[in-house]
Amino acid sequence: MTHFHPQEFLLVFDLDGTLIDSKKDIVQSVNHALLENNFDQLPAKVIENYVGRGLSHLIEDCLKNPQPAVVQAVIKSFWKHYDNHLLDHTQLYPDVIEVLEFLRPYPKAIVTNKPYHFTLITLEGLSILQHFQWVI
Repeated sequence: MTHFHPQEFLLVFDLDGTLIDSKKDIVQSVNHALLENNFDQLPAKVIENYVGRGLSHLIEDCLKNPQPAVVQAVIKSFWKHYDNHLLDHTQLYPDVIEVLEFLRPYPKAIVTNKPYHFTLITLEGLSILQHFQWVI
């Protein structure tokens, strides 16, 4: 029988869509940014279907063939809004705390395409930062 030692492993987790449900805050910040830049808001389900490949792709998908300067303006509006609203509705998925407690002996990392600043705020706000030795 093989015995595993916790120090021999690094458990790596994605954040959005894996440990946390952040779609509503992302959708609201996208729609705010669209309106602020004179575009129509989109239904939540449309925006949610575009989530997952990073913010630039998300905004490009929402705008359909935009100019790069327009994408950057909408991204800037998004970050400004999201900075103040990233924990309005974001929550842990069920049983995340229990899983992290069970895995406490193992070193863990978060690897995400969410910017570091927002990742730390989210992890701290949801009281799970202490479970991760690395945030990448």
